[in-house]
Amino acid sequence: MGPAEQPTVLPDPRDPGSVTFEDVFVSFSPEEWAILGETQRFLYWDVMLDTLALVVTVVDVTLDVDTANNHLFIAEDLRSVGCVSSPQTRRESAERFDLSMCVLGSPRFTSGCHYWEVDVGSCQEWDVGICSDSVNRKGPMRLSAECGFWTVSRRDCDGFTASTEPPTLLQAQPWIQRLSIFLNVDLGSVSFYNTTDGVHIFTFTEIPTDSRLRPFFAPRRALDGQQGFLSLPAVAAEGHSARPNPSPSSSGRVDLCPQQPA
Repeated sequence: MGPAEQPTVLPDPRDPGSVTFEDVFVSFSPEEWAILGETQRFLYWDVMLDTLALVVTVVDVTLDVDTANNHLFIAEDLRSVGCVSSPQTRRESAERFDLSMCVLGSPRFTSGCHYWEVDVGSCQEWDVGICSDSVNRKGPMRLSAECGFWTVSRRDCDGFTASTEPPTLLQAQPWIQRLSIFLNVDLGSVSFYNTTDGVHIFTFTEIPTDSRLRPFFAPRRALDGQQGFLSLPAVAAEGHSARPNPSPSSSGRVDLCPQQPA
């Protein structure tokens, strides 16, 4: 008699090493998304959030006031940030950005897979992503992966870019309302998606796995002077957040694809 057959061992979906975010995150083409009704779109996100909870930690990110530039207003609930003309009165902090209009989020990440969302719909220009906890907070700052910043940015004049070196241009139209961010510290990657329809925006790889990483936010005043806020949707214990309205008239449909700068 031959050796007993070994039972098949299925991967544990709770183990980030066996199932990745990209394995379970389903996205739609613009044509496919247009076919879905509003009820189907809400159902899509209900199912996706339940699935994500099996492979990632859905993080309730808040803003760290001690890192915020004094010309940034931070809401009392630590979930919204915007630029203001008058400096805010805050205590001295070695962690504070003194010139650059940005703020870091909590918690810090040293391992594992993490997911959070950022509402950018009311802000015309912004930078959102992650950075190393050890980045320089004093003096001028250059947003670049080489300097410890892994971000996606929007400018009225330049459109969307990723902070590679040189920057990667991202073709986008017309608007993004909310970003989904997936960070896999153990694999050294961070991915950005359009929350409304699941369209992939950009993925950074080769992020040092021995770094302590922080959520990063930088709202900007638009060239026309209009103001907006970056906001963090509250995440309930079961991993659900308030979904953006997925109707065609207000979904802010975006189709992003990397392009090399000229």
